[in-house]
Amino acid sequence: ADLLGKLEQQEVARKDLVPAWMSNPKQIEGQATSQWIYAGEQVTTRRFTLAGKTPIHAKLTGNFRAMAVPGTEDQLLAGILRGGDHVDVVVSFRFKEDEGGDEFTVTRILLRDIEVLRAPQTGGVDSKLASSSNNEKDGPYSAILKLTDSQAQKLYLVTAGNEPHEWWFDLRAPTDAVDSPESVTTAGAAVRDGLPANQLSRLGGTTP
Repeated sequence: ADLLGKLEQQEVARKDLVPAWMSNPKQIEGQATSQWIYAGEQVTTRRFTLAGKTPIHAKLTGNFRAMAVPGTEDQLLAGILRGGDHVDVVVSFRFKEDEGGDEFTVTRILLRDIEVLRAPQTGGVDSKLASSSNNEKDGPYSAILKLTDSQAQKLYLVTAGNEPHEWWFDLRAPTDAVDSPESVTTAGAAVRDGLPANQLSRLGGTTP
């Protein structure tokens, strides 16, 4: 109530409106903010969440969950990724045909269009100290993703370190992103893809 009394309504050209601009004070009723709002600043709904809830809490409804994913700087696109970005998760699965058999690898996009609730923190003193003293797989970084409960199960399977699978984030286009048809890639398929017939005949029946 105190904040609403301090707001002043002004006309602003549409081209000058900031994202999530507030058209009616009722849009933030029952909400609170811990951020500074300065005189003359356009007030946006992004500055507010339901009282007692963090911005991450406010993003979760229904079967959506927030999951922290630890990883290396390269895996998590640390320094590039931002909150609100969307990523795909590409995974390289390693299997053995049978007990004592040969190992083979299959790569696919496991999850698509996953929202990043909090990007990996980089550049701070703590981060630099951690990166200089921690060379393990998980590294000093983590990202928080918005996932359904079933997506969280799949992601945990490949990121928990219980299996020798490798995974990475792929950053999606911020607008008009499209997906190729679902597929899996093996080493043999990757070598053969796009080769003319005369080159394919040279490979014969061998599999790299």
